Amino acid sequence: MIKEAVKKVLPNGMKHNIHKLSAKIAQSREASRNRDKSAREVFSEIYAKAKWGGAVGGINSGSGSYGPAAELYIHNINRFIQSHAVKSVLDIGCGDFSIGSRLICDDYTGIDVAQSVVDRNNAEYSSDGRRFACLDAAGPADLPRAQLCLIRQVLQHLSNQQVTAILRKFSPFEFVILTEHQPAACDFRSHNRDIVHGSNTRLAYGSGLYFDKPPFNLKTDLLFEHAGDLTSHNMYDRGLIRSFLVQNSQ
Repeated sequence: MIKEAVKKVLPNGMKHNIHKLSAKIAQSREASRNRDKSAREVFSEIYAKAKWGGAVGGINSGSGSYGPAAELYIHNINRFIQSHAVKSVLDIGCGDFSIGSRLICDDYTGIDVAQSVVDRNNAEYSSDGRRFACLDAAGPADLPRAQLCLIRQVLQHLSNQQVTAILRKFSPFEFVILTEHQPAACDFRSHNRDIVHGSNTRLAYGSGLYFDKPPFNLKTDLLFEHAGDLTSHNMYDRGLIRSFLVQNSQ
């Protein structure tokens, strides 16, 4: 009660700074724990401990898979699928399948690095034209083939090295759409700050993934974006969620 009362009287600027500092401390601690762990170990633990929400023992990909930004994404991706006659989709980091279940396509493959996620999805959602596989997209294995590759707010949880490893695998796809959470202008500090893979993102450091900047240097076109709430003292709420079409992925 006292903590909430104090928050109400603090100036917005101080609230912003406190939130940023808290996020940086939490991220630094997580990075120390994850540095020597594989992506499979890290993200399996995230789901097992419900770090992105939901009940322990369940599968929940977090608040980013629901709400207005998710609705905008589903609407625009389905419109892209229809307008470009897309028949097959690869969804990298399919998570709890709340987004993928609403995509309209004849053939869907969802991959995730966490075996628990894949097992649950196959048990509950697999069917003709819909399948799930456990795969580290940044590992040495090739990605499953599809006409359209989707990666929605997944790369933001990975190191620059892991991101680069995935970006190098785009040539077989006709279309690739990348969706990322980027900081609002008032929070921005740098492009593509490196991190250790984990539940957090670069937003705590005023950074995000900008694929047209070093070290990635991709050519992309902005397809659509969901604007953040600039009145919020929470930097995650202030950030923009942007979807980009990679040029010349073939």
